[in-house]
Amino acid sequence: MRNVLVAVFLLCFSVLTTFGQSKSKPKDRLRTDAARISEAPKVDGDLQDAVWQQVAGFDGHFVQSSPKNGAVSAFKTEVKIAYDDRGIYVSALMKDPQPDSIFQEMGIRDTGYNNSDIFSIAFDTYNNQQNAFVFMVSAAGTQSDYFETVDNQDFNWNAVWKSEVSINKWGWQVEMFIPYMALRFPKAEVQTWGLNIHRVVKRKNEFSYWNYVDPNTQGFVTQFGELEGLKDLKPPLRLAISPYLSSYYNIDGAADVAEFRTTAGLDLKWGINQAFTLDMTLIPDFGQVRADNQILNLSAFEVRFEENRPFFTEGTELFNRGDMFYSRRVGTSFGSVEMEESEELVSRSFEAPLLNASKVSGRLDNGLGIGVFNAITDANRALVKDTLTDKTREVLVDPLTNFNAIVLEQNLKNNSNVAFMNTNVHRGRGGEMANVSRLDWRLFNKTNTYAFRGSAAYSHINEGGNEGEKPNKTGHNIQLNGGKVSGKYQYVTWASVVSENYDPNDMGFLRRNNLLEQGVEFTISEQTPFSIYNNMEWNIGYEQRFLVEPFEFTNLGFFTNINAQFKNFMFANAWFSSNPIENYDYYDPRSDFEYFFTRLPNFDGGLYFASDGRKRFQLQLSQWFWACPQRDQFDNGFNISPRFRINKRATVSMASSFGIMRKEKGFVDHDRHENGDINQVIYGNRNRFEWDNSMFANYSISNKMGVNLRLRHYWSNVVYDELYALGKDGELYDTDFPLYDEEGNEKYLTNFNAFNVELTYSWEFASSSFLTFVWKNQVYAEDGQKNLSYGENLRNTLASDQLNSLSLRLIYFLDIQQVKDHFLM
Repeated sequence: MRNVLVAVFLLCFSVLTTFGQSKSKPKDRLRTDAARISEAPKVDGDLQDAVWQQVAGFDGHFVQSSPKNGAVSAFKTEVKIAYDDRGIYVSALMKDPQPDSIFQEMGIRDTGYNNSDIFSIAFDTYNNQQNAFVFMVSAAGTQSDYFETVDNQDFNWNAVWKSEVSINKWGWQVEMFIPYMALRFPKAEVQTWGLNIHRVVKRKNEFSYWNYVDPNTQGFVTQFGELEGLKDLKPPLRLAISPYLSSYYNIDGAADVAEFRTTAGLDLKWGINQAFTLDMTLIPDFGQVRADNQILNLSAFEVRFEENRPFFTEGTELFNRGDMFYSRRVGTSFGSVEMEESEELVSRSFEAPLLNASKVSGRLDNGLGIGVFNAITDANRALVKDTLTDKTREVLVDPLTNFNAIVLEQNLKNNSNVAFMNTNVHRGRGGEMANVSRLDWRLFNKTNTYAFRGSAAYSHINEGGNEGEKPNKTGHNIQLNGGKVSGKYQYVTWASVVSENYDPNDMGFLRRNNLLEQGVEFTISEQTPFSIYNNMEWNIGYEQRFLVEPFEFTNLGFFTNINAQFKNFMFANAWFSSNPIENYDYYDPRSDFEYFFTRLPNFDGGLYFASDGRKRFQLQLSQWFWACPQRDQFDNGFNISPRFRINKRATVSMASSFGIMRKEKGFVDHDRHENGDINQVIYGNRNRFEWDNSMFANYSISNKMGVNLRLRHYWSNVVYDELYALGKDGELYDTDFPLYDEEGNEKYLTNFNAFNVELTYSWEFASSSFLTFVWKNQVYAEDGQKNLSYGENLRNTLASDQLNSLSLRLIYFLDIQQVKDHFLM
């Protein structure tokens, strides 16, 4: 009952603080007109076309958001916008009295703009101040685009559009053509779109906007101006197919097997109408996707890996709601291999073959967004062998599985929205079936100064599938937060309750259930330069956690963080947190909350420093520590990341992190009775270290062609010197559980290595059409060695069995409307 009272109290406090009256007023929105043209300009970066001489634009200074927030930009920018029946045309002259000093780092699409001057234009086509399509071009001609939402920026969103740049005595200029196929907009004879234009002068580290964007104000699209004069827009046929052909030559060193295979498939994108788009992948192939950064995980929680498969990263912004949609679940094997005592595992795959996947998403004129996702994975089987008869058989690991998700999101006034989402997973042959629903809301006052957010979710798991052999499991998750989210002084308070049986992990991702959490955070932000600083921000707060069932206190922590950018554009960050009283960890023992481990008062902190990123050489350094004085524990580590730009085409960088944990007390094993019940929870005193080294090299042959090299070596060594039995009072006691096996080897000594090399050549030979060559080398090695030098360990790792893969992939983008226009001309 106490957890409910706490949640209700915090909800009331949030509502009271959220809808307090703000004295600030909305900023006036700038407005400009688009001109309809009858003849299209040639998109070549030369703005002398007769068409542009007839189009009125605006010429003036933008307003900085950084480094001098609110000041006018150093140089003028001249922009003209026109349109015809095919799309939007943009011309821009970025005036600069020193054109030879314009930064022009080169890179292929969606890369190479970190050290370059930038021009970007963003369209909020529904003018609802929530979402926007952003098109960005660097002074070296590199294209990038992304989709802006109220919560994040989706850089995986890609569109097909044209741009060219040139540099002249006035500065640099860009010309763009954005076809209507790249946009979605309402059906209306006369339209007004939200608009903003962004310019970066890199040598000054100046970021400025046509319609001023205040970093102290909540929201980006809410601070747009307006583009008027759009009449009689004619949406084109939005249908494109991208057939692909891939060839692989794989060498498995462990199995001493080499294979050659070829696959073919198709991606389809169809604009069902102007509001909705269908994306589908048939016989998908993700063999060239970047490898995961594998680690040795000793925690009680699953490691969350990034999604790198293009189909699952692009256009999924509607589905990314809290813990509901973790697309890595699709195509990953989670089943277990059931064997007899005399059997051993010969082989199994940790991938469930993806047969097809599709998604439909869009938004109606009234602001209702709709998203539907479906994917089907084939059955996955393992091969086991009977050691007595040498006979082999196949064992079903994962049945045929259907993944579904549906989202309804309604935009409201003042950048607010409310949404409902449901996911369900159906497994064949009596497998587990899961259904999760969630309602969430995001409410702002008129000036976007105060916010009240929340969600309520319910999960239903049928562990017996259609056969119903096991009982159903249901649970809930309620989250509330509210506060002041804009201005120099901000604060937020939050509370959440996750029941013991809440489980979204068939399609979502949740590390901890059975958790009640509450906290408060205060922020002071100064974005106007003062003293030696360009800007500074300070956060301070506390967080308290409880177990829901049974209701028990688990954790109390305080934290603070300060970061600042100096006027020489160096950056520094310092943080500190403390758990000043005993905390109780019910998760680490992995005993369904029957046991807990007492963690004594501790504190941690660190420092981070980064030099000026505009320079050819940049260095990032950080140092961290963690201490528990009562147990004489002290952990520390460092990170170092140097980067060197050889020239505007080539960059080499590395990242090295090292951490050492001394006298760490952690879970080791369960000593169980014959019936499977826990007899003892075994903990150990261990010393461990982790060393993660990565190197990156990029060379851009042009803004359409480049070579990238990624190399990573991860090493973790864990040595135990004593074992304990964890008591139900949270303390550690002596145990006779053996540290050594019958041969005298340390049972739990771990020496884990992951080594990856990826060399990629990519050529965009036509719009969104690519030829890609990839070489992958992977080594995963684990043994029981210790006291090795880094060189000895690396040599042993490279001498282990390796998996090599050479692949060539050709994908061609075909716009059906362009094909149609070509044959009708």
